[in-house]
Amino acid sequence: MKTSINHIIKTAGLFLILLASLLLLSSCASSADWEGEWNRVGDATYSRSILYITDADSRGFNFSINVYNGNLSGVIENYRATFVNSDKTEAQYSVKDTDAVIRFIQEDGEFNVIFESMEYLESDVFDFSLGTSMIGLYEKGAVDYVNTSLFQMGVLTEEFDEMIQQMLNKTQYLRMMDCFQRFTIEQDNTLHATVHKGSMTDDEYGAVIICYEDGTVSFVMSGEKMLYYTTNSRFSASSGIYPPPIEQWLRAYEEDFYRKQNEAA
Repeated sequence: MKTSINHIIKTAGLFLILLASLLLLSSCASSADWEGEWNRVGDATYSRSILYITDADSRGFNFSINVYNGNLSGVIENYRATFVNSDKTEAQYSVKDTDAVIRFIQEDGEFNVIFESMEYLESDVFDFSLGTSMIGLYEKGAVDYVNTSLFQMGVLTEEFDEMIQQMLNKTQYLRMMDCFQRFTIEQDNTLHATVHKGSMTDDEYGAVIICYEDGTVSFVMSGEKMLYYTTNSRFSASSGIYPPPIEQWLRAYEEDFYRKQNEAA
């Protein structure tokens, strides 16, 4: 009987040790848990931040960040953060020759990015436009943006919004929403249409959408490549004839582009 009791006590002791070990491990973050695409929570599409983490190991990980304020307005590319605690729930990157630090913290299912400095702004030490920021809470994978569609933003009717979505892929439609950070809507009685002009911070030339009373649409959108689409037979792309509001917009865009080129020279 004594031997049996001792065996039970030893077995219970081993179980408690094993349980404590499992609980300790559950509070640790694997280096692989950091890898992937992280999107900031609560953003609008035109004011968002995306974090990419790769090559995570026991010491740290590589990271890149793209921040948007209408257009792409800040880039951090392939920097290396180092874990600062044994459970790999916090890492940091120290900016050379400054007191600036980026801290990455995973806790209770949340991922927080923090910028700390007594002397510098983010735009002082990184390639960021003034007012652009990386800080905030992030989730891995896709997030729900504040502005979910051009219809929800008040730019287009639901019918025209659905038409635009069918004409563009996901990346292009996201860009279209970026272009309407600010917008105006005008009635054009000559075209029998409404003209929707979108602009962004520091860029007046985002996009123009013309919604005709017959249910057709024409639009132009700036970006890495200028896009012009139309379902209106009077202004087919092959004819080279653009609706007057779009033609005027294209001329103004070109003039602004070359003005900025000359100012930068």
